[in-house]
Amino acid sequence: HFYIIYSLTGGGGNQDHQFYFVEVTVNQNPYEVIISDRQFINTCSEPNWGGFAVTREVNGKRKLFTCSGCGIMETEINATGFSNIPILILENNFGEHKSLDAFNFEMKTDNNCDTVFAWFTRYFNPAESDTVFIYNMNTEELKKIDLNTQTTGHISGIEFSAFEDDILYISYDADNSSAAGIYKLNYETETAVMLTQGEQYAHTFLQLAPDGDVYGITQGNESDPFFKIDMTDGSFISEVYDNGQLLSYQGDDAYKTFILPEKDMAPGTLSFTVETGSIACECPEENAYGWAKVNDVQGGCGVQEPFYYIWYDEAGNILLEGEDEDYLYDLPEGTYTVCVSDNGQPAYTGCQTFDITLDEDLYTYDEMVDIWPGTPDWNNLTNTRFRQGIFVHKDADFTISSSYLEFGPNAKIIVDTGAILRVDNTTLTCMQQCPCPWQGIEVWGNRNMHQFTINGVCYQGKLYLDNSVVEHAWNAVALWKQGNYETSGGIVYAKHTQFNNNKRSAEFMRYLNIPPESFSPVAYFSWFKDCDFMVNDNYLIPDDFYAHVTLWSVNGIDFEGCRFGNHISGAENTGYGIYASDGGFRVYNYCTNPYVLPCPPENTVQSTFDNFYTAVKAANTTESKNTIYVGNTLFTNNSYGVKLDKVDYASILFSKFYIGPNTQDQSICAENTASYGIDMNECSGFAIEENEFYRINTEDTIVGIRCKDSKTDYDLIYKNTLEGLSYGNFAEGENRSDSDDKYGLEFQCNSNAENSIDFIVAKSSPDNNPRIRTHQGSMDKEAGNTFTTNPQTDGNFKNEGDQVVIYFYHDNPPVYYTDYYVVPSFVEGANTCPSHYGGGGGGGIGIKTVLSPEEKQQAEQDYADNLVNYNNVKALYDNLKDGGNTDGTVSDVETAWPDEMWELRAELLAKSPHLSYEVLKSVADKTDVFPDQVIFEIMAANPDELRKNELITYLETKENPLPEYMISILHQLAGGITYKTVLMQEMARYHAAKMQSAYDLIRSTLNDSLVDYTYLRNWLDNTNNLNADLQTVASYMEEGDYTSAQSLLNSIPDVYGLEGDKLDEYNDYKLLAEIQMNWQQQGRTVFDLDSAEIAMLVDYAENGLGKAAVISKGILEFAYGYHYCNCLPVNDSSNMKSSNAFAGTNETDNGLFVKATPNPARTWVTFDYTLPVYMENAVLRISNMKGEIKTTFNIDDRQGQIVWDIRHIEKGVYIYTLTTGSLNKSGKLIVR
Repeated sequence: HFYIIYSLTGGGGNQDHQFYFVEVTVNQNPYEVIISDRQFINTCSEPNWGGFAVTREVNGKRKLFTCSGCGIMETEINATGFSNIPILILENNFGEHKSLDAFNFEMKTDNNCDTVFAWFTRYFNPAESDTVFIYNMNTEELKKIDLNTQTTGHISGIEFSAFEDDILYISYDADNSSAAGIYKLNYETETAVMLTQGEQYAHTFLQLAPDGDVYGITQGNESDPFFKIDMTDGSFISEVYDNGQLLSYQGDDAYKTFILPEKDMAPGTLSFTVETGSIACECPEENAYGWAKVNDVQGGCGVQEPFYYIWYDEAGNILLEGEDEDYLYDLPEGTYTVCVSDNGQPAYTGCQTFDITLDEDLYTYDEMVDIWPGTPDWNNLTNTRFRQGIFVHKDADFTISSSYLEFGPNAKIIVDTGAILRVDNTTLTCMQQCPCPWQGIEVWGNRNMHQFTINGVCYQGKLYLDNSVVEHAWNAVALWKQGNYETSGGIVYAKHTQFNNNKRSAEFMRYLNIPPESFSPVAYFSWFKDCDFMVNDNYLIPDDFYAHVTLWSVNGIDFEGCRFGNHISGAENTGYGIYASDGGFRVYNYCTNPYVLPCPPENTVQSTFDNFYTAVKAANTTESKNTIYVGNTLFTNNSYGVKLDKVDYASILFSKFYIGPNTQDQSICAENTASYGIDMNECSGFAIEENEFYRINTEDTIVGIRCKDSKTDYDLIYKNTLEGLSYGNFAEGENRSDSDDKYGLEFQCNSNAENSIDFIVAKSSPDNNPRIRTHQGSMDKEAGNTFTTNPQTDGNFKNEGDQVVIYFYHDNPPVYYTDYYVVPSFVEGANTCPSHYGGGGGGGIGIKTVLSPEEKQQAEQDYADNLVNYNNVKALYDNLKDGGNTDGTVSDVETAWPDEMWELRAELLAKSPHLSYEVLKSVADKTDVFPDQVIFEIMAANPDELRKNELITYLETKENPLPEYMISILHQLAGGITYKTVLMQEMARYHAAKMQSAYDLIRSTLNDSLVDYTYLRNWLDNTNNLNADLQTVASYMEEGDYTSAQSLLNSIPDVYGLEGDKLDEYNDYKLLAEIQMNWQQQGRTVFDLDSAEIAMLVDYAENGLGKAAVISKGILEFAYGYHYCNCLPVNDSSNMKSSNAFAGTNETDNGLFVKATPNPARTWVTFDYTLPVYMENAVLRISNMKGEIKTTFNIDDRQGQIVWDIRHIEKGVYIYTLTTGSLNKSGKLIVR
């Protein structure tokens, strides 16, 4: 609760001249305010004026001093109320009438701890209207001081100074206006001086405000009424506040006075010292911050402990507060304030501002060191430490050699556009005194300019690193000004250099290097030769290691003989060696003697990748033309060796993969967690040849090569060695572009040993029907793979799909394979398995990767020759197909009548095995003409079409499906070899050869330093497939030709006849491509997406299929830190293939069953039969009503159908009898 204290005068009667209080109680629930009746504090019946002052609370008590005609009285205020103390001084002590009628009464405790009162009176005694009365309660000294003996006037207000002792400020209105104003009275010496002159300042109370300054009112200035006396220096300041409502008092004497409210305490301050400790290190460690401590708190009279401390930062935020909190630590560099208050109410308070600074000896250079053109090079610098770093300005060519430079956590080296920094035999590292990561090197570029140097001018910054070390950096080399996408294009050339314990060692940002007066881009001007990229147990960065090198939308970065490793104990199999998004690069050997080709083994330095989650990852977020080359590289103990998502025309050659565990994905994939040597998703046009794959840990699921959903016209995985793996080659999902036998993924010349499964065609989901190329090898030349001796069931070649695989072998047939769906076929032609790329070894990127003019001409000729041969065979095939008239044959079937069945059957069998799917489907639908047995007979004569899953699936699911036993037999017949097979084989062989030639030319163009867009698009068009057309779209997007890109996107569904799921999948991709074109035209990147766009990508990634899902995952992983696992989609116990058993027998009549259809019949009739399970043969006899036997059929199968030609049988009633052993079953047949 609260007390309201007031005085009342001028009311008349016994209520005049009193001091009162009322008690105010505030209740919170419910909220209410209760005000008591007024009560006397004390009373005086004679005086006209009365003033009072209240001390601050000390130990739960306050004192009220009242000054009136009855004297100066002291009253104690505590929790129980008010209690009066005898009068301190009476009016007659002054010997003057009404001398204690205080118009304004002030109190102060001075530096001697004396309580001093001051007042003046204005009642009935003009002689005392300019007199100040002073009373020291401790010394009992009384003073009456005439403010101005030279003139008369009256005092309007007084206030003690909080700035100086013994000083009283007075607002004085003199009869002589020149003497009116604010005075400063020293009441000890009884001398007064004018602080400021002016009648406008002479009619106001003066009051010490809570902010510590003395305020008053300027009369006549309604807009800026306040003035103040600054208590830090005693200066007068006018017009400090504006507006507000002004209130004044005018008494009987006609003096108008502005009244200000009393402050309820005498001012008091605390003094103290602040001891500080400087920052010995800027790292976030024990000595990385400063500290401060408050000492020697003093406050003079009335100070009450304990003290309360509040610490503020420069922005005014409270860092710490509380009793005994006199020490604050962990302070970074900056300005701070601490305020200390005692335990009184209101409290005595003091504040001090202080600075926390760095140890002056910490850095050699506190500011950024500027390097200008002409700055002398640095050599043999040691013990040199930089707080901000080094800025190499435009046109400077500066060298640092044989030096050891240390950088603080906020330091960086900047190489401006047009500048060159050469670092030779030098270490760039963090501060050794307090090691924590520094920022690294930024090499600034200009995204809109090329990288060529012409007439000595280059628009990009350049960094040369030779035999040096760059370590402990967040981003060792960033080829841009971080945060500004327009500054990409910086250049780095590094050789014999170590990049140690950086979170990232090199960062390449989106850039296209287009030469002057050209429209075709060239390779990015940067390379790394014989460099080390390592992290180990000295890794200082608090964040997990990310990647040694990242590349975003750049092409042509070379890594020659570089070693990438993660040797952090407990963090093996994490992070990336190289991570590219829409990036093209090459990894291969370095030759220390480049003048000898091929490079001698003793001069060959191999590229290596050790202990990563993914050693090399490339993911395209568009149909990017950029691709990768990895050759002669050693991969050891990585969860993924090379992981490719949506990357076409990749080359991975002559490399060794020792595959490690995948601990990172186990929490999501559980028992389906796997590690991979090479993992490809939605990739085509690749060269995966002459690599070796081995496992490190025998307890993990290890896959040599996974190829998922390539949807390829033709691709070949060739001459790889796969030993001791769970799966050698894992072909998942849709690995062919069309059901035609010539399309799809083929395996040749791969050597398998001690694998659980050598080859598997695996479902990507339970409803998926996986497919590869039908013909593995050809009738002229075997596939040439070798197999594990004792694999798991079906372990040489397992096919989970319904598409038949014909495997051609000469010396090494698969022994363990999926019946019906893998058909081994012997051929005379052996496969000698020659190297396509020169056998490996040596330096460089390998023979035929970038073709010479002669090799290019030969590849073009090979393509032309194979195209001619393909077209010649196809012409013959088309002439034989359906007798050269598919539409006519389909019409003959669809318009046939039942009595034309035998003639049409003979015609169709004559055209077999060249009947098309369209004709065979029409036959299957014509059940009113063809009995099941004849349909079966025609289907069986065309095994090439049976190999296509569409036909057998249709026979199983049509309105009147074929019996299950017939379907099972047709599955077995699907592997048959016919003349049509030979023609299809020849077309497939020439198609594969021409595609390989086209791929060689495309890969050569993409790996060349100059990408000829016209030539590239020509050969993409020659491949004549969907993947190639999407690559063409990407090339238009890269050039900014969005009109051509959109036109091609719009035409694709009609060109390729997309429908159903394929059309839905394509439309998802098309929408993403259009969105990306929109981003590009808006100047946005994949790093600038809003929450709705990210949510869209997440939906595609988690719920979509095909390219849209892969692209969305690529963007989310690279730009937003998402992680998606490639869980292995296998469950061997549920996916084993086996032959379907024949249909079960009818239990009626001991399992003997026979039925004639149709009945009655005209030209033919079928007899469906089933024998008991224990009988193997039977006889079916048909006789007329005279008992004469007309025909007999011997039966050797337990279930089947017999067709009887009755065109020459007399009309009438016949009896058919099925006899087996002692059992028989009869029925009646009517012939019309």
